[in-house]
Amino acid sequence: MRFPEESFSKSVRFPLIFASFWILYSVCMFGLDLILEEKIQTHIGKCWIILSIINLLFAGYGILILRTGKPGNPILAAAILSIFSLAFANFFLKFFCIDQSSFHILFSHVSSSLILFLFSFFIFKNILKW
Repeated sequence: MRFPEESFSKSVRFPLIFASFWILYSVCMFGLDLILEEKIQTHIGKCWIILSIINLLFAGYGILILRTGKPGNPILAAAILSIFSLAFANFFLKFFCIDQSSFHILFSHVSSSLILFLFSFFIFKNILKW
C-alpha cells in the first residue's frame, strides 16, 4: 500500500531536472562564447542582490502555504520550494536585467541561484519537518 505523496513525488522531481538543464545550458553557452568569441564581457552587476530579495519574498510565501499542509516528504518539498522560488525570482529578474551575455547569466544568475538553492534547501528542510 502506497501513500498518495509517495506516488506524487516522482512527477514532482521534474522541476529539479529542468533546473539542471538550465544550469547545463548556461554553462554550455558560456563555453561556446569562450570558443567562438574573442571578447567576453565581465560585468556581474547587482542582479544577485535583486535575486536574493525576490527569492526571500517568494520562499516566505511558499513556507506559509506549506506549513499549513504538512508535506509528506519534507526534503522533496524543500527542494521544490527552493526551485520554484528561484524560478519565479529569475523570471522576475528577466524584466529588469539588461545584460544577457553568457558570462553575466552564468556568474550572476546561475551561481547565485545555486548558492541560494543550497542555502534555502537546508533552511526549508528544517522548517518543514513535523
